Amino acid sequence: MTGRRRPFQREGRPADPGLGVRKARDAALALPLIGMILTMPPVAQIFAIDAEIGGVPVVLGYVFGVWLLLVIGARATGKRILDTETLPEPRAQAGKDAGSDAEA
Repeated sequence: MTGRRRPFQREGRPADPGLGVRKARDAALALPLIGMILTMPPVAQIFAIDAEIGGVPVVLGYVFGVWLLLVIGARATGKRILDTETLPEPRAQAGKDAGSDAEA
């Protein structure tokens, strides 16, 4: 056995290095859309009942709960994007720097 296969990787094909980046960016795009849908009046009206939990109206708890989940999701998505994207390595400028010092 040559080693363990990554999940969702077919045998004989190399893993797609850009897949993690695309998934993270797709999640970053979907997060505000999900938040917008969850805070629309037809969905929020489901929780607009005349009840309180701990002195807080249920609809207010729902709105702030959605907000809190969006903040947590944005933080996780941002961290995932930073972890999956790789920065290009800086070019070696040692030869150019040495030449410019000699001319000056």
